[in-house]
Amino acid sequence: MLIETIRKHISTCDKSRYRISKDTNINEAVLCRIMQGKTCTLETANVLLMYFGLEIVSQEGGAENNAQNKEDIMAFIQPYII
Repeated sequence: MLIETIRKHISTCDKSRYRISKDTNINEAVLCRIMQGKTCTLETANVLLMYFGLEIVSQEGGAENNAQNKEDIMAFIQPYII
């Protein structure tokens, strides 16, 4: 799941949550909640994905399908992101 990928990158990167918070402008308490197994907003997830150099891409089709597939994925996960 998306949030688990973010959690993994937070815990395995060489930066502290404080440093990630300062770099991304995301409150450290939000990062703490993510690490406790809770969720975050779609905007927060997107900022963290970009920060870690991650991108949501389709496993099928080419680059032309990626934009639509990202929208489909985000629509699917939106109910799970608080």
